[in-house]
Amino acid sequence: SQTPGVGHAVRPTRTFTSEVLAAVDDILVWDPISPVQMSLPTSDNDVDEEKCPDTPQSDVSEASNLPKPKKLSAQERLDRLSHMRIDPTAIHVTPVGQRKVGGKAQVMQATFKRGRWGRKRDVAAKKLLFNDSMDKHVFANGFVHEVELMAGLSHENIVRLEGFVEELENRIAWIIMSWEPNGTVSEFLANGKREIPERISL
Repeated sequence: SQTPGVGHAVRPTRTFTSEVLAAVDDILVWDPISPVQMSLPTSDNDVDEEKCPDTPQSDVSEASNLPKPKKLSAQERLDRLSHMRIDPTAIHVTPVGQRKVGGKAQVMQATFKRGRWGRKRDVAAKKLLFNDSMDKHVFANGFVHEVELMAGLSHENIVRLEGFVEELENRIAWIIMSWEPNGTVSEFLANGKREIPERISL
């Protein structure tokens, strides 16, 4: 530090400190009741109210009172596919055609002609088997589910749904599909001698 001498004015320490503090007070003045202070939420409810707008209670009650969608019966679901319904007299089973019987259905070769001027073509008629031990509602829903599923499919490697024959009260439930002479994929593989790569691709 420099030694005070001629030409140097020395301020008392207390006076200098007071001036510095006064200058700081002029810059940073904190007012405990100033309206510009940031308010903090006092509870979780306050946070939710700030983030979410008020929802009228009437809207909540009205939403809870809305009717639930009606569950359609099997018959009502089939009625939505009425354009695919086939008259059973339009299906003629081929006497010497192929037939296969499984645990739940019998598949047979038949011919089908849609309308008076339609072209007759070969089809596969899948007749679902119903016995007295089966529940009628389970049987009907299973049949409708399969029809709805096939009606929504469209691919060159999947059999095409031609339509269905249905008289559930008389235990008649047929699914009419396009006829594929080579059978199923498993049968096609079993009847031919093919290399491993081709079998895997199929």
